[in-house]
Amino acid sequence: MTGFGKVRMVRTVVDGVLQEQEDEAIRRAGYVHLYGVSEMSALLAGRRGLDAVTASVAGMLHDIYTCRTGLRLLHAPSGAEDARVILRDLGVFSQEEQQRIHSAILRHSDKERVDDPYDELLKDADVLQHYLHDPAKSFPPAAAERIRNVTAELGLPAVEVRASETKPTAQAGSISLRARLANVAEELARQPLVGNENQSGPDVWPLIRYFPGARRDQGWDWCASFVYHCAMQAGLFLPIRYPGVSCRFASVPAWLEWAKLPEIGFFHRVDEPGFAPERGDLIVCDRLVSSAEHDHIGVVLDRDDCTLVAAEGNVSNRSGVFRRDRFLQVNGFIRVEDSYRYSWP
Repeated sequence: MTGFGKVRMVRTVVDGVLQEQEDEAIRRAGYVHLYGVSEMSALLAGRRGLDAVTASVAGMLHDIYTCRTGLRLLHAPSGAEDARVILRDLGVFSQEEQQRIHSAILRHSDKERVDDPYDELLKDADVLQHYLHDPAKSFPPAAAERIRNVTAELGLPAVEVRASETKPTAQAGSISLRARLANVAEELARQPLVGNENQSGPDVWPLIRYFPGARRDQGWDWCASFVYHCAMQAGLFLPIRYPGVSCRFASVPAWLEWAKLPEIGFFHRVDEPGFAPERGDLIVCDRLVSSAEHDHIGVVLDRDDCTLVAAEGNVSNRSGVFRRDRFLQVNGFIRVEDSYRYSWP
């Protein structure tokens, strides 16, 4: 297959994603920005001696998560996972091409650091398209510097770029992260949320829409998606798949793997001496709704010596608040530190 044939296949996928986006403003902005960055990427690749197809495809997919979901928070790492699935399913890209595209999308939001040539190319193409589309727009200092550098590289007249002030980091409120998580989970669980016969529908769609493959009329077992949505609403911001974890946060094993990573260390065994679950911890269950290990997850609301109360999703396709034995069919607990913030080097 020719290089342009690969690009055309990716454009077809992207067009399908955009056509399914119900928000006209997001759809229109997606067409302008994705096609624009893709073309800028191919142009810069030619000047820098890089592969234009790889660069063009990275540009075409770099904001695919935002275009699919309407969400911008952590759209780079989540978009890298979206792109990974698209490229895998198309089956025409080499492992090297897939890795370069994934890396570029994963890092494209971090304009302040310098990464490998394809990563840098996508960052430059991204800011250049934004600037050419709206020269009056203000840009953070690192992005403004990139615009000046890349326009000079292309031999364009010197440009004036409006630099925006760096916004101070928002300070957390007096309520703890785990308390916010428990409050959100309890409110949603008590509504309750009810799935349709295909485990989606109006109640469940907001929980699963973060993840590739979700549809308004077709979903999956959604207990882990319930927890992910509660986490995002509470301020525990995570990409849809954590680097180094084998699956997405739409599945219980992802939460378990993430919590057990050496750099995270949030997992506590059910029989761990001196540990007692608290409100806002996550409870991971074994063989509770199926014959599989770690098949269910929820958010602890309360406990006593022998039982606990948890907010859970997808118990018989409904959310609810349930009292459970503290030890029976429990794999362990995940206690997220209030100071935790996602970061990826």
